Amino acid sequence: MNVLTLLQSGFLGVCQGVADGKLSNDVPFLRKATVCKYVVPAGYGTESKAGRPVMVNEKKLAATGARLYYAAVDEKDGVVLTTSSRTMGVVGMADSIEEAEAICEAGLEHVQGEIFVRHDIGKRELVRRRVEHMRQVRG
Repeated sequence: MNVLTLLQSGFLGVCQGVADGKLSNDVPFLRKATVCKYVVPAGYGTESKAGRPVMVNEKKLAATGARLYYAAVDEKDGVVLTTSSRTMGVVGMADSIEEAEAICEAGLEHVQGEIFVRHDIGKRELVRRRVEHMRQVRG
């Protein structure tokens, strides 16, 4: 979701180029930072609460600048329902990770239901710990 959000050309055109073996060497991406946080059903990873309604105010979410990507959802009578997997991704995009994270969080305020979100994703402390872990792994 992070990379897809940065793609300046149409995703379908990129896929067609790959399928035809004629993908251009120059696929343009925005030079921005992104933070993606996944909305998952409560109990995700152990006993996901599938079939629960998720309410999204798409208009208000979009007004924050965040992008919404539906993932593993069902729909019944016009209501979006969780499955046992990732329900949706919300992506913030800005000049810095901190700004992108704030946009993502602002968008998440417009998603409600029996859901779980890792709000630490994109936060300075978590990024620092992950960078340090990679330094240790690399020796």
